[in-house]
Amino acid sequence: MLRARPLVIMALSLLAGIFIARAPCARQAVLILLIALILPAVAAVLFIPGCPLIEGGRPAVLSSLINMRKAVRRIGPGLMVSAFFLIGFTRCQALLDHQLRVAQKLTEGQQIIAEGRIYALEPREKGIRALLGQVKISARDHEKEWELGKIYVDDLAETIDQSGTRLQLGDRIRLSALYSPGQPAPNEGGFDERAYEYSRQIYGHFKKASHPVLLAEGAGHPYWHLRQLLESLRSGLAGVFDRNLPAEEAGLLSAMALGARSSLDAEVRDLFTRSGLSHILAISGLHVFLLASLLLGLLRSLRLNLTLAALISGMGIIFYGMMTGNAVSTQRAVWMYLLVLLGKCLGEAYDSLSALALAALVILIPNPMAIGDPGFQLSFAAILGMQLVARPMQERYRSDCKEKFKARQHQLFRMRQRQLPWNRGRDRVSGSYQPNLTQRILGQIILALGIQLAVLPLLAFCYSEIALYVIFLNLLLLPFLGLVLASGLLGGFLGLAAELGFLKAPADLCLGVSHCLLYFFEWSSDLSLHLPGARMITGKPPIWLILVYYGSLFYLLYGREKRWAVYPGQRRAKSQTKKRRIQGRISAGVALALLLSPPILWSASLPYLAGAEFTMLDVGQGDGLYFCDGRGGHYMIDGGSTSLDQLGKRRILPFLKARGIRQIRYWFVSHTDLDHISGLEEALKEGYSIQNLVFSANMPYVDEGRNPAYERLTALAKRNGCRVLLWDQGDQLCIEGGGEKKEILLVRCLGPGRDHLARGANENSLILSITMPGLSAFCAGDIGTQQEETLLRKGMFSGDKREGKLSLYKASHHGSKGANSREILQRLRPDLIWISAGIRNRYGHPGKETLERMKEIGCPIDRTMYQGQMTLRRKGSDWKYQVRFP
Repeated sequence: MLRARPLVIMALSLLAGIFIARAPCARQAVLILLIALILPAVAAVLFIPGCPLIEGGRPAVLSSLINMRKAVRRIGPGLMVSAFFLIGFTRCQALLDHQLRVAQKLTEGQQIIAEGRIYALEPREKGIRALLGQVKISARDHEKEWELGKIYVDDLAETIDQSGTRLQLGDRIRLSALYSPGQPAPNEGGFDERAYEYSRQIYGHFKKASHPVLLAEGAGHPYWHLRQLLESLRSGLAGVFDRNLPAEEAGLLSAMALGARSSLDAEVRDLFTRSGLSHILAISGLHVFLLASLLLGLLRSLRLNLTLAALISGMGIIFYGMMTGNAVSTQRAVWMYLLVLLGKCLGEAYDSLSALALAALVILIPNPMAIGDPGFQLSFAAILGMQLVARPMQERYRSDCKEKFKARQHQLFRMRQRQLPWNRGRDRVSGSYQPNLTQRILGQIILALGIQLAVLPLLAFCYSEIALYVIFLNLLLLPFLGLVLASGLLGGFLGLAAELGFLKAPADLCLGVSHCLLYFFEWSSDLSLHLPGARMITGKPPIWLILVYYGSLFYLLYGREKRWAVYPGQRRAKSQTKKRRIQGRISAGVALALLLSPPILWSASLPYLAGAEFTMLDVGQGDGLYFCDGRGGHYMIDGGSTSLDQLGKRRILPFLKARGIRQIRYWFVSHTDLDHISGLEEALKEGYSIQNLVFSANMPYVDEGRNPAYERLTALAKRNGCRVLLWDQGDQLCIEGGGEKKEILLVRCLGPGRDHLARGANENSLILSITMPGLSAFCAGDIGTQQEETLLRKGMFSGDKREGKLSLYKASHHGSKGANSREILQRLRPDLIWISAGIRNRYGHPGKETLERMKEIGCPIDRTMYQGQMTLRRKGSDWKYQVRFP
């Protein structure tokens, strides 16, 4: 298969070079691989007897020149593999070195003088966001400039030098700004902004930029003039959608047809993502092939010859890709469709694997880091899955149906022979196989199932959960996608004409069709999420499990011997046919069990595989703690932030889902301030499973019984079937495990008591002491020094640590100077102090006085603003400490 597809060999060689460059100890590995590739080729040329370059056992220059064609044919594939391997390795290594150089030379908040060309403009609430390319920067006016690449400029002024001249694509500008690198994922499962931007060769952000100075206009260049025209057309079409459709449907149509996702409503985006239909929102092969096929069919119906129609269709789809932003999935689709058109014009067969390999070469040679883009991975995996998994499954089903049809025809023919012996051989049953409606539907279901099987591990790896009804949603909605795009774009163009005073009715009709279909899409997606088991949390599967899954899948499809079918004229003993049928069924059963067992068993046991653990999440200016008892019980303390929006969706739930945690047994709420409950509230609204919600017994009576946050949380909890508990001083939770029923977790409430009701929520914070084998932790919400004095006076804990037990102190009130008194620190004498606070927060947390008091006891202090996620994990009898950013 590969010999007939040299483009596939080139792409695989390029990918091998990229993967090795990204792997640890890449340089040593590449030397070994190069030796393994090049030396056999050299040996084949110079030293193998009978080689065209050998004459009389020694190299002969004249003979080699005469027979060079044969030699090239013999060693050509090896040299091609080596060449593309080297291209992938060297290009990727160069970009990795550039990333390292940028990280070493530029720091957070550094003042930068830069000039670059505007590649993209995106409207924001304050000004615009620009993507600059060909950026040259210097830290000072007289410093030598050096090439940076591409970078975002956040909140850039729309005009130049306050003169009123608006910025346009292609303009070369100069500005001064503060540099900010992309943020890596602070917690497991979170969005890694830095890696995502690196995959697009974007090296950070400029913030607080000065008014730009125009160095050169881009309108004079034909390319940038065309880009500006396409951008104006895109803005005009989006404006028509905004004026003629409701806000949700207008943003949805702009995202689906124009690639403009900035106006897409966040709830609609989450709806399509959670239901597994995020591929509808991205401009991908589905959109490109539908629109291009419609355009080509329209041109052919106008009686244009094939070459001219293909040329116009190809140029149109290239312009469409440029207008919609040329994302990786769009580039892949455009290149593949151009090869379809080329094949039609030349009268050659179209090979999708070769087309896919060419698209990979075109994308990865300029930017090998695109391999880390989830859009690249899912886009290419879907096409590979269609060709290598879904199509063979569908063809095998159709072949079985055809075999049964031929067997029935043969049986009918034999019956007629017995009924009319004098007409033997003359009245054969005629007719070709045509699938009925049921078989057509089942064939499409098998095709959708095959694609889903192919991308399933990548979806789980990227999102840690999968939508179980996405196959049926695709079968229901995708047939209408072409009509949505065609009617939407046609309505947009007619709407532009309607603004000139004509074609108003046709524009309204087309946009009305789109509106109805988009509402149907939203309704179907929402309905699927309300069905039982709509989403399954899988956790982030390890690489070895993904390899086992794909190996099992390909064995199931290609490793088994094809079943022999009995056609008319074939003779085979019944015992032999039965034996082959039994062997085939056993082999299929073993392969299916091998395919499904590892992921199912791993996903089902993942929550129980986690050992005892205590983790502080980075939630910005807020609090969020997770701990596990090592026996399948998972617990949370707080989960909120005032500095981060959508904390639950972006940080807490991704962390829990990446761990494969489907349910929290007890979620303790220290108090109901926003910086402790915002993420919890989002989790309840999402329907995340929480068994018990624990508050301080005084919390319902805070502020004289007027506590709307408490009322909201309890209402959400009751709606989700979550039990609400009020803990008083002395209440505790004890979990036992092991053969001897040893205590593996003890959570005690140290306060406040019902007899110590204070006015504010902070003073009524739930105070917890958590004990595990080898670890004790103290968590007290936002209490102050007065509550600490009460604890000390009542003797709620002993100052002497148990022998061999690690003591952890979670700083109260984010390290505020009004808490964490010297007395309580000296009484507890912790081995480790954790502080949860946002960087450059307006409250000044942690306070300098607090840090000084902590340093007096000689205890290590770690802060989420610098270390990110902090984890204590039990390994055997010891606790190992790990931070996200050492």
